[in-house]
Amino acid sequence: MAPEFGVWEAPGHSVRIEYSEAVMQQIRMEAVEGFHRVPHGGVETGGILFGTHQGDLVRILAYRPIACEYAMGPSFTLSEKDRAALAEALRSSSEDAELAALEPAGWYHSHTRSEIFLSELDLEFFQRYFPQAWQVALVVRPASFTPDQSTEVEVRFEGVGDETRVSIEHRAWDTIPQKHAARHGFPEHVTLQRAADWWRASLTALKTKLS
Repeated sequence: MAPEFGVWEAPGHSVRIEYSEAVMQQIRMEAVEGFHRVPHGGVETGGILFGTHQGDLVRILAYRPIACEYAMGPSFTLSEKDRAALAEALRSSSEDAELAALEPAGWYHSHTRSEIFLSELDLEFFQRYFPQAWQVALVVRPASFTPDQSTEVEVRFEGVGDETRVSIEHRAWDTIPQKHAARHGFPEHVTLQRAADWWRASLTALKTKLS
């Protein structure tokens, strides 16, 4: 089955970034897991994005996490040991059968204690390891919720012949304020469509893993 892609474009610019929804979902899950790893903000996570590029089109097709020993606290700040491992991962990526036809397309990391931006340290890191003009940087920010900001998910399993149909209903989005980070500034109908796409990508990834 061909992967489903999301698209990011900036008004006034010709660059188009297409990304595998399954890959983005895995990165989101990794960021959320890091957020919950320790109290009061968790730890930040990051890794390498792999894909292809042709002209102004960049495609993100795979990723690999970057190990961080958190020698300088919970932020994603790599020690010299971590950076040496990163350099080796970049050098040897062509030896990975799943990455053989791909190239490093940039990097990603999460912010758990700040807004979405690239710090001076991030920019230095970016320019050192991903200096090509077409390479991208992705910042992921897990959202936090108060006790009264909760949605409900109902999962139903239904036998259909020799297979099982899985149906998901995600309700109570009216408890999440319009300006909450989980909505990314989108209007209601777009938020609900993105949630549906998220669940669809999650189920597709699970089906692929089990088959």
